Amino acid sequence: MPGAIPSLSALIADAQQVGPLPQSAFAIFKKSLVNGGGRTGGDLPRAFQRYWILLYLVGHWGLAVSTELEDILSAVVDISAGSGSLRRLLGDLSVKSDIFVSETVKADSPNTSLKLFRLSAEGERLYQSLFARRPNENEWSRLMRLRAGERHPGLTVAVLAFVSQARKRGWAAQVLPEGKDADAWVMRGDERWFVEIGLSDKERLSHWQSLAALNDGRLALCAADSKTRAQLVGMRKQAHLAGMATDIEALVMAKLKGVAENAPLWRESW
Repeated sequence: MPGAIPSLSALIADAQQVGPLPQSAFAIFKKSLVNGGGRTGGDLPRAFQRYWILLYLVGHWGLAVSTELEDILSAVVDISAGSGSLRRLLGDLSVKSDIFVSETVKADSPNTSLKLFRLSAEGERLYQSLFARRPNENEWSRLMRLRAGERHPGLTVAVLAFVSQARKRGWAAQVLPEGKDADAWVMRGDERWFVEIGLSDKERLSHWQSLAALNDGRLALCAADSKTRAQLVGMRKQAHLAGMATDIEALVMAKLKGVAENAPLWRESW
């Protein structure tokens, strides 16, 4: 699917090939970031190299979720995910400069929040100066443009949590696949699914049927939590629609125990 973002392991492998920050780009970057967040000595070039990778991940791949950015960068530069140094790097690019726009988006259903990033107008210009091409659309920006994401924080959080958790489990994933009435698309091996992010029971039967038609007659559903999942699955069973389902609560909680790349994405099928 054009525009899909590969699995987490593939993103890590790709970021490892980005290479060192070109000397010609160093001056451009330094002007935008003042003096590298106050770092000196050997810490300064290391910080700029890490800024370079983060800018690439957001501008080239369109990633937005802080934990996913941290997972990739920590694997590439061999520092602990969730460490203060990673948060400081992201803060340098957002709070201390005007390169990233950041926001913590909170949702009641699912009951969780995500720290999100996208390029500012200045960040887009910087990316184009450094990489000699325009940045690709960010996942968060895409939700804001096509689904008024700023007015629907629950959907924004659920969609971005789902695709980032899918990539962690070895799936390629895309937000709002072009030309399809689906919230997400995922692919691993021979499996390909257009996914409905179900946060309520208000969707019409015709919508379920059109989604099933995209998947050769089966639904792929991600609910907010286990209770909502049970309700939505029951409704689809009554409509005689087969499928599989998961929920954000289960996916997010699983990360606390560590998630293998071949870990299951779906919690049930019928």
